[in-house]
Amino acid sequence: MEETLKHCDSKAPEGEVACCITSLNSLVDFVRTDFGSDAKLEILRSSAVAKSTPYVQNYTVMQAKEVAASNMMACHFKPYPYPVYYCHYQIGVENKVFRVSLAGDNRNRVDAVFVCHMDTSKWSSDFIAFRHLGFNPGDSEVCHFFQATDFVVVAK
Repeated sequence: MEETLKHCDSKAPEGEVACCITSLNSLVDFVRTDFGSDAKLEILRSSAVAKSTPYVQNYTVMQAKEVAASNMMACHFKPYPYPVYYCHYQIGVENKVFRVSLAGDNRNRVDAVFVCHMDTSKWSSDFIAFRHLGFNPGDSEVCHFFQATDFVVVAK
């Protein structure tokens, strides 16, 4: 809980707008304030269609389709006694959102949300992806899957 409170009270990184939300109403208010009151919104989540007990396995991309969106906001679940999501988006930066269908070795299927951040030049050099992959801000885009506890809000 302490880590969640610390994260929610911290200042958003340069070039980002962020907020911790605790209800659907606060999510709608936050999104509508920044994306416009007339924006048509869609919430995208990853989900697994399990035919057996999940386990670590290889997955094959069966299909990937870009989601047309004028704006996108990522919301990440934070541990707390009640639901708290850290929602954020980059100002004036291109991001691409995809729906990806994956098939596991055991034939389990995952319908996943995949996001690519196309400009990382303003990101901290201490960002975990840079440390693990050995590149620097602005060298490459950063793409990642969303876990089932997180979601993306897109304005169409």
